[in-house]
Amino acid sequence: MEPVGYTHLKPVLTDAGISVSAPSHGIGRELSYTKPPLRTVLVHFGELNAIDYVLSIVDVVLQAEAEWLLIPRYDDALHLGVMEGENIFGAILFRAPEGKVLTDYLCTRPMEIGRITSDL
Repeated sequence: MEPVGYTHLKPVLTDAGISVSAPSHGIGRELSYTKPPLRTVLVHFGELNAIDYVLSIVDVVLQAEAEWLLIPRYDDALHLGVMEGENIFGAILFRAPEGKVLTDYLCTRPMEIGRITSDL
């Protein structure tokens, strides 16, 4: 895991064809594609799916790429509780060997409305 500062995050998103809403809109860091994505993966889970099944599917999806950015819509990535640090940063970079950590986090994080972890 590696923190990604706001100054480094902006060019990464621009290169990926992703725009970020202006802070003046008051809707957090809403991400939008400026060009069509290379692929779209849509997975539906039901209330009766066992957590082990959900974890295995998320793990397979995350294996589709070598790196993933975890970006909270509201607040700083430091406050997600995934990494320790003193400085604020906009995202967390996960590489393939850390996929299990990201899978576990995504499947077990608090999802209550208003929490930083509810909209990633």
